[in-house]
Order: sequence, then C-alpha cells, then structure tokens
Amino acid sequence: MAEFNKITDNKKDIDRSNPLSSEDFFPYSTYRPEQKETIDKLAVSIKKRSISLLIAPNGTGKTPINLSSVLPEAINKDRRIIYVARTHTQCERVIDELILINNIKFSNSKRKISGIALRGRGEMCLNPTVNKLKPKEQMDRCSKLKKNGNCQYHSNMYIKEDSTAKFDLRQFQNQCVKAPELLDFCKRKKFCPYLFSKELIKDTDVIVCNYIWIFHPFIRSSLLFTSMVSIEDSIIIIDECHNLINIANELNSYSLSEKTIKDALTQLKKVSDQESKFYDEDICKKIQDIKALDRIRVTSSMIYEAKKQYELKENSAAATFPIAFRLDK
Repeated sequence: MAEFNKITDNKKDIDRSNPLSSEDFFPYSTYRPEQKETIDKLAVSIKKRSISLLIAPNGTGKTPINLSSVLPEAINKDRRIIYVARTHTQCERVIDELILINNIKFSNSKRKISGIALRGRGEMCLNPTVNKLKPKEQMDRCSKLKKNGNCQYHSNMYIKEDSTAKFDLRQFQNQCVKAPELLDFCKRKKFCPYLFSKELIKDTDVIVCNYIWIFHPFIRSSLLFTSMVSIEDSIIIIDECHNLINIANELNSYSLSEKTIKDALTQLKKVSDQESKFYDEDICKKIQDIKALDRIRVTSSMIYEAKKQYELKENSAAATFPIAFRLDK
C-alpha cells in the first residue's frame, strides 16, 4: 500500500482530568423546550450502554440533541460514533452540525471533532466504465478491473515503496469531510475514493453513512468496516429508525432485471444445445448473473416458468418475479 503521512493522534490533547460534558458540544446559545432534559436522559443511557428510542416532532432539533448527548462519552472513552441516516441530504446535515460544533465550541482548541460522510461504493467510484452500471454489475466490473490492473484510480493507491509520491492525510486532521469534497479531492489526485475513505475512517470520530453500510451483512462485514471499526464498541445513532422495516424488506428482497432473464435464457439454451441432460449444479455455474448468493441453486424450470408467466417489455427497467429459491442447509 502507498505510504501515508498519517493524521496526528489528537486524543492526547484531551484533558482526562476534566471530562467533557454535553454542554461542551451543544453549539447554540439557548435550548429549545425539553432539549436539555432529553440530552441529559440520553447521556445517562449512553453511559450505561443501553438502547434509547427518541420520538420527537420536526423542529425539535434532534441532530444537535443526538450529537451533544453522545459526543462526551465517545471522546472521553475513545469510542466511535456511527451516525446512520436515510438520505444523502440527512448525512450532509450531520456533517454541517459537526462543523458548527467545531466552529462554536472548539474554535481555539487543538482538539476538534472529525467526521466523514460516506456514500455507496458505486457512487464513490470515479471510473466511467463502472459508475454508470447497476450495483451488482458495478461490483463485478470493479473486481475485474482491479484484478487486471486496468483501473488507474485503484492502481494509484498502490505505489512502489521507493516512490516519492505520498498521500497526505494531514489536511483532513480535525476536519469534517462531506462526500462531494472527498470525491473532488480524489478526482484531482486520481485516487480511488473508496480506498481513500478506508484510510480516513481509521482516525475519524464520527462516521456518517446510510442504512446499507450497517444493515447489509456483506457490506458491514466485508467492506469499509472490516478491521477498521469495531461495531460492538461504537455508539450507533439511527436517524428515522421507523424506516428500518422497509429497509429490512428491501435488503432481503431480490429482483431480476429483464437483461438478467434474457442472459440466463441465452446461457440455458447454450447448455441445452450441448447436453441432453443437465443438473442444477451445472446450471448455476452457467448463470453468472443470478448467483447473488453462493448457496442459491436456481433450476431451469424456474427461469422458463418466469418467462411464460410474465411478459418481458422492451422498455422495462426491471421486474420482480415470485421465483422460489431453494437454500442448501
């Protein structure tokens, strides 16, 4: 990996003899009704490592309530905050609040709160042959390009040890970085934003991301958070958690696009022309676009049944089929 000028560890700037409180992180001169009481109750819950549910109407100021109640525990105890929001706008709003806290409460301090807003892997890709594809196709194309050394953004992250080129992360020290800012920086330097983010989050106090980073098992275990962030020891804030039911349904639902069905039928025809008899295992090896999970076996009869039951319209982007999947135990 390339040589980095690391971010200086600023945890030593914390005065452990004088622990920070929620008031040190509330950036406004006055509290709205019940804000202070809510912050104090949440702060007690955080110290006990309990689960809290905050229900409040719009205009309550939930973002400053959340941050000022959890930041003292996070900074005093060296714990990380993962702030999960539904939309990019909501993620950027958290970063704006952190910037305000730094400007108002820590303007004269060496120790500021650092934060970064992440986006999906596809949205963090600068390679034009990848970022216009669908998510599944993006991952496949990205893997092939990296394997063959055909992505300059990825290759630039792995320079020779004797090279004079270095990444300077120090400009991000004590900074709150929005996703567009990170993308602009990497575009100028021709770095991979995804890999660059992996370096940044190692020393970041607050990671802001959407639901999929936490609730999708593969992404949570295999991507940015791998060996970088301890989920168990982090403080997780879920904004608008009433959306979790829909998110859970989406993450556990699978759709087949028209292109996938047509490609599968083409592959099946090739197999049937070559072999008079074939088995599920053989089909699964041929149907590359439908092996979203290693354990799924899709039979040819299911594919043909889907074709008979549903008309494939020329301009349809995708269609969801009630195909039964058999899972190997």
